[in-house]
Amino acid sequence: MSTPPTPTLLLLNLPSSILCGIDLLTFTTSPTFYGIKSLPPGLHFLFTSPSASLSLRDGFWFRIPSSPSPTSVIYRKWDPAREALVPCPEDEVRVFVAKKGGWKEVYEKHLTPYRQSTGADGEPRAEDTWEHLTGHITPELLTRFTRNTEWGMSSASSGLQD
Repeated sequence: MSTPPTPTLLLLNLPSSILCGIDLLTFTTSPTFYGIKSLPPGLHFLFTSPSASLSLRDGFWFRIPSSPSPTSVIYRKWDPAREALVPCPEDEVRVFVAKKGGWKEVYEKHLTPYRQSTGADGEPRAEDTWEHLTGHITPELLTRFTRNTEWGMSSASSGLQD
């Protein structure tokens, strides 16, 4: 496998035990977590926070086209100085994937499938809710709102609880 077979978000050098979230799902990372596979079409928002107890968040919006190429891969790497994910050159990705045993190994063992569903209890699935929430956001609106073309944003809160 020279590239992943589904749209994928690859996160290089992400520390374990940091808070990470995509769309409406939030989780703590593990040492074997390298990203998310099988991303559905549409807009997504990924964020990280160095600690679940802090209210500092850094993230970015990205778009998977409605007819994605199976080779749609978004790369980011952890920048320890900024404590945030930053764009990553493809040559670093090739080295990282080779060190980890190739795309097949990374895809099968270290990428979690995209999921947002809340279960079979009759409640709406969160992915349907996310699509409903973001379905009318345009790239132009995101650029205007984030004030940058990379659609990155950070937030901080002094509240005791988010």
